Amino acid sequence: MASLPFVDEYGQTHFFTWRTIQTWWSRYQKHGITVMHNKPRSDRGTFRKVTPETVLEAVQSVLPGLRQKSFTVATLYRRCIERGLLRREQIAPNTFRRLVREFEMLKAESDSKPRLAFAKEFANQDCPVDSSVLIGNTNKMSGLQMKRDVTHLKPVHVCGHELR
Repeated sequence: MASLPFVDEYGQTHFFTWRTIQTWWSRYQKHGITVMHNKPRSDRGTFRKVTPETVLEAVQSVLPGLRQKSFTVATLYRRCIERGLLRREQIAPNTFRRLVREFEMLKAESDSKPRLAFAKEFANQDCPVDSSVLIGNTNKMSGLQMKRDVTHLKPVHVCGHELR
């Protein structure tokens, strides 16, 4: 098809086919100038051909086969393609790299943010502590009782469990 040259106000030459110009003209006649403004894609941010879960499964099945500790994401992508877990038509190398980075697929389990969201520094950290009261004539206490040491405080009793 023949393209028509068009010089914009900045002096740059653009070429448009008759079909493109006809489409623009019909949209303008139907809906006015508002249709001519650029709109973001309606499927922006969604994954069309492959889900992050599929990529994660492929990455997890390939990782044990990598002998060297330091490897590139390109090597990982290539191994997924070679094993047939992913196809080049499904996911491009840059998309693969972006998914691996955004979903932190290569981070260790302990470094993952969702796992650390509910992690505690030590056992029974989330146990509610009430007052320190002696129970009967025993040495047991309810709540957290701190034993004074010369240099620091040491927990002695937490939520009914004696610490040694």
